[in-house]
Amino acid sequence: MSESYVQLPPDSTGKKLRAMKKTVGSNEVFEEVQQSLLRGITEAPPDKQVTKKAYTYDDNDDLETVKYYDGTELLFTLTYSYFPLKKIIKDIVRS
Repeated sequence: MSESYVQLPPDSTGKKLRAMKKTVGSNEVFEEVQQSLLRGITEAPPDKQVTKKAYTYDDNDDLETVKYYDGTELLFTLTYSYFPLKKIIKDIVRS
């Protein structure tokens, strides 16, 4: 697997998304690199560790929340929102 990018349609700046490229069968596919963006938002508070995650989904089977626990103690929740009529994440809020 090699690292590459996917170029977005022109908007006067030619933005690019970082992606990992691999071959599946005879097709080249790209996986968007998101882990580095989410790493900070998913880190446990000092002196805590994430031992369990619980997921909820909305009526459209889109990810709605991820709850992070240390044992039975809820550490924080990530809440996802999406652009209307699309399966593209709009916001991720930590609370």
